[in-house]
Amino acid sequence: MTRQEFIDMLSPYKGVEVQFSESNKYVFITLTKYIDCWGGASPEIGFYWGEQGVSVSHTDRLEPEALLQLSYVLKLVYEYLQKGTWK
Repeated sequence: MTRQEFIDMLSPYKGVEVQFSESNKYVFITLTKYIDCWGGASPEIGFYWGEQGVSVSHTDRLEPEALLQLSYVLKLVYEYLQKGTWK
């Protein structure tokens, strides 16, 4: 899976912006979901992965439906991790 394929996979989720940053051992993906709410908050979900696995950050402000979507995305990320690295 290429980065663009990953972004395209998330395209049905309106308002989701995907950003990538890399270090020697990790890729960090930030998913930002823009929502209309008081204060203009935009929850972000962070995925770190490397040789030892995946961790997720900033999930505390998500509604149940968004958490369900996140679990599906995590499943896809996990399956991808079993196959290789980003192209």
